[in-house]
Amino acid sequence: MIAVNETVYGTVFTVLNYQYYQRFDEFENSFAERFTERKRNENGTKTEQEKEIKEIKNIYIPVLEYLNEQAKTNFRATSKKTQSLINARIREGFTVDDFKKVIDVKVQQWLNDEKMKKYLRPATLFGTKFESYLNEYKQNTSVTKSQQTISDFNFDLTRGE
Repeated sequence: MIAVNETVYGTVFTVLNYQYYQRFDEFENSFAERFTERKRNENGTKTEQEKEIKEIKNIYIPVLEYLNEQAKTNFRATSKKTQSLINARIREGFTVDDFKKVIDVKVQQWLNDEKMKKYLRPATLFGTKFESYLNEYKQNTSVTKSQQTISDFNFDLTRGE
């Protein structure tokens, strides 16, 4: 974004969020805090950047931290591609817990499989097959519960049970 300010000496063009548009992976929190505080003081409302930082903290970081912990990977919450995949699923009504369930089911299936291990990444997990992966989780938990229910009973066939 560019800010345009007219002065008595001419027009001043200022590039806002330069490092963001240059795709620097991370920028100093102090810069972000100063910028958002200045913008809030100017107009008294939350800025788009402030909303974006809040989204990163509330959605992207928990999902990516969980993926990295479970799959032993090192993906970043600041990746725009990953954020767009997560945003698409959030718009479809999925929750952070749904992301964790998908991660759980695929880590269980793929982590120890050398061919499939490489697919434990946001592009695969959070893409168009997300809902089917989530259904796999639901099917696995219902099968486990039904097996557990049956195994909880001890029948003694000699007593006519």
